Amino acid sequence: MSESDSIWRRPINPSRLRINDAGRTHCWPDWSWSTVGRPFSDFDLWVVLGGRGKLTTPEVEVSLFPAVCFLLRPEGYAGTTEKKNPLVVSHTHFDILDQGGHPWRPGPVGWPRLWRVAEDLLLLDGMLKRLFAAHLQSPNSDEARHWLSAALLEVARQDERDTGPAPQRE
Repeated sequence: MSESDSIWRRPINPSRLRINDAGRTHCWPDWSWSTVGRPFSDFDLWVVLGGRGKLTTPEVEVSLFPAVCFLLRPEGYAGTTEKKNPLVVSHTHFDILDQGGHPWRPGPVGWPRLWRVAEDLLLLDGMLKRLFAAHLQSPNSDEARHWLSAALLEVARQDERDTGPAPQRE
């Protein structure tokens, strides 16, 4: 199994993670967001905690509601919120580092699913709250990276529950 195929299906060593930004956003009723034409350069674990809206991806438009969870890639996205029920989202921008300490990107077929509905939002949100607290106290700390690794593993396990384990190659 190549690194691209397997990295998302096993715990990621926290020393290979770099947290670039993390937080929770309570969106204004007129909130909109677009990275189309100027995509961010890292990954973003983006979880809807409250409210409703829409996110347009290069592949599909997704209705947003609590528990929708994205592993956003360095691509263009556009999002909006419902004025009467604004979104509350968590975001964790991060890189996975290669052996030389440079941002790693999977090959053409090594990407995880773009989005899923988290089966246990309370568990995932609890991990993210701990990540945010640790990151706020000491940016990109060992503790914050451990919580990110755990959250990414929970997302991978959710994907396995939804689609079955990744095929093993010999």
